[in-house]
Amino acid sequence: PDFARGYWKLPEDAKFVDVLMCMCADETHHRDVNHTFAGMDRNDTNPFVDEHKVNATRAWKLEAVKEERNVEV
Repeated sequence: PDFARGYWKLPEDAKFVDVLMCMCADETHHRDVNHTFAGMDRNDTNPFVDEHKVNATRAWKLEAVKEERNVEV
């Protein structure tokens, strides 16, 4: 579906199996994060904060390029 291609930034010719692979990878990441949090004490520092900052910066830069070029990235 178009939604899946847009969400995972898949090419137009992506097949359903490509969507399934992205879904499985995404769910695997959620599993790992949840297991990490489950083993932490209440006052432990979130070990994913730095990764999220990097991802957010990357997304903001892509959005800026998109706005400058007025195209979808």
